[in-house]
Amino acid sequence: MDVDWNGPVARFWADHDDRYDALLQRHGAALLAAAAPAPGEHVFDIGCGCGSTTLRAAQAVASGGGMAVGADISQAMIAKARARAAESGIGNVHFRVGDVQTADLGPARFDLAISRYGVMFFDDHRAAFANVRAAMRPGGRLAFVCWADRTRNEHWTSSYAALASHLGLVPPAPGPNGPFALADPVYVQAMLAGAGWRDIEIAELDEPLCVGRDADDAVAFELSDPETAAELAAADPAAAARAVADLRAAFAARERPDGVWLAAAAWLVRATAS
Repeated sequence: MDVDWNGPVARFWADHDDRYDALLQRHGAALLAAAAPAPGEHVFDIGCGCGSTTLRAAQAVASGGGMAVGADISQAMIAKARARAAESGIGNVHFRVGDVQTADLGPARFDLAISRYGVMFFDDHRAAFANVRAAMRPGGRLAFVCWADRTRNEHWTSSYAALASHLGLVPPAPGPNGPFALADPVYVQAMLAGAGWRDIEIAELDEPLCVGRDADDAVAFELSDPETAAELAAADPAAAARAVADLRAAFAARERPDGVWLAAAAWLVRATAS
């Protein structure tokens, strides 16, 4: 998945961040519970996106002079994060545009580094986590969530399976910096150790995602995605209609009274700075 972090897809994510934040609510709660930001701590949010986890961390550490810093390469997402901070009145938070892999984060500044699905896209994971490690105080903590194997994540596979045969989509090839780049826990363990982290713990996080109020809502949101919209627009109209019908059937099969729920599998990773 080659994302232009300042292109239309990233802007779409920023424009619909409230929906994505609700989608990932259980995963974000699990992350913050594992990270346990404490009053007075300084927290760094890696690939913070539109800043929801950064703001929650800032609230958790506010007493005692704590603060949170969020960094992301997407200007659109950081703009949304700054607007959210202004609207919320949370003052102990700062957002910056930058590539965490190469940015000067300052030496020994942070007690805790967190990330909710922001760490898979680095060109060089070891370099990125070594850079974060250099910004940690002695004994600083790391906690992040990353996707497990794609085949275990219906929120990635169900839409693709419904559309692929009708639209002639090419199966996504695994890459070194895509959504599933950290799906192998053996790789994650070795990579973090090589980047200067110890006491590495990797636990399964299996929590489904609610992708819509009902099947129609889930379909409408999927069709509004710029990539999906472009694929359908380029297809033969009859094939596009069949694809949309199959997409709706896939969501309808997973519809419950409280919404459309798709299986999601992730890793919850914790470590300590050496």
